[in-house]
Amino acid sequence: MKSQLLQLLPAWWVYRYRIIPLEVEEGRITIGTAHHLDLEALENLRFSLDRSIDQRLMPQEKIEALIQEYYPQRDSSNRLEQVSSHPTIYDPLKKMVEESPVINQVSLLLDEAIEKEASDLHLESFETECRIRYRIDGLLIEKKSLPLTLAVPLLSRLKLLAHLDITERRLSQDGRLRHTWNKITVDFRLSSLPTQFGESLVLRMLDHRKMMRRLASLELPAALEQSLHQLLQKPHGLFIVTGPTGAGKTTTLYACLQELQAKNLKLITAEDPVEYEIEGIMQVPIHETIGRTFQRVLRSFLRHDPDVIMVGETRDEETAHIAMQASLTGHLVLTTLHTNDAAGAISRLIDMGMDPLMIATTLEGVLAQRLVRKICPECRTTYSSEKYTPATMAFFKKSFLPEKLYVGTGCDQCHHTGYQGRIGLFELLTLNDELRLLIHQKASHAQLRQKAIEQGMISLLAEGERIVREGITTLEEVSQVISV
Repeated sequence: MKSQLLQLLPAWWVYRYRIIPLEVEEGRITIGTAHHLDLEALENLRFSLDRSIDQRLMPQEKIEALIQEYYPQRDSSNRLEQVSSHPTIYDPLKKMVEESPVINQVSLLLDEAIEKEASDLHLESFETECRIRYRIDGLLIEKKSLPLTLAVPLLSRLKLLAHLDITERRLSQDGRLRHTWNKITVDFRLSSLPTQFGESLVLRMLDHRKMMRRLASLELPAALEQSLHQLLQKPHGLFIVTGPTGAGKTTTLYACLQELQAKNLKLITAEDPVEYEIEGIMQVPIHETIGRTFQRVLRSFLRHDPDVIMVGETRDEETAHIAMQASLTGHLVLTTLHTNDAAGAISRLIDMGMDPLMIATTLEGVLAQRLVRKICPECRTTYSSEKYTPATMAFFKKSFLPEKLYVGTGCDQCHHTGYQGRIGLFELLTLNDELRLLIHQKASHAQLRQKAIEQGMISLLAEGERIVREGITTLEEVSQVISV
């Protein structure tokens, strides 16, 4: 039995459910079992593995022999006891994490994460304490610290909910859990990290309410939104969304998919991982350990007659080449890159080894974006422009500054940061004959950017200046974010 196949199922699941992995293919795993699993067990497996589950009935003795052969048990101090299909696990830690105070504490943490619209929940183990922090509007806000002895059951409870092995603290583990607060159900992607003082956990909140948005809800400038709709009308070509990590690229791509889905097209995506399920769209998770790479998946896509292909991230020359070939053969391809501005995406493709002629032929548009914090409406007040530092002022055009600006003084509503919520800054470069000729001639990044601005592209900086003038955000925030 291949090691990659064995790694798909943690030993804890194998012992608990008395199952064995038999086969795996795209989006599906076949398990051997002596009795059909109940619906709850099947849902746990499907949700955590992010794939469909097929059950193959086998004799109980055969199952037990395979488990003993391929999942030898560790010493008793480090393992969960063997259990039946409805087990009671006699591990003291397991008993502790199922006690009411721990359950309540975990529920309160997850409730607050959803209520505060945090993107991440951090639980960080240090020598004597565990620090608990929320990331809200891109900034880490400390909630409290717990003595490490009290935090261990809490960490284990979260791992248990994510269907991880709570006795394994030497290796990193990844899982998913689901929590409901005030009739709002949210998924969390959990990652554990062993440190010198114990485990640290990060839970990324996957809120379907935020991801299942249309372009109209992204607060795009009207002219840019119209141009973006025109790009999505094209029957083929390459469209790139670019920006640093945390700039909202996935949200924008999903909004584009929502627009395209309404046109009765066949849409198919390759994602690493599939974090949000979209009804009516074929989504394929990348799984490098079993050879399901972006490159292999993209080649398979071309045999499934798609109209639109979305590639979660273009990481290398081969993926870029296949994506461009797909756009040449009648497909609209959407993907992301990590660059600082729209023109930088073209330079990045060339750096990857792509032929400038192919880029000029296939590329239709590039959308660069950032997220900036908005001034808190509860403590928003005017601020004299004379008090800004020369360094910040130098970042903007001298003719820009109005007589008064705005700032948040800080209050309980915004955790005393002066900001609440975020808004996108966008820069859309659309290709025309002049820009295609410059790409073919291997023009520099600065030349491409200058030509795009001459032809009407509104830069990230210009858009930032506009929302500062309107009192939506501050000079410092725009300066900091665009400098990324």
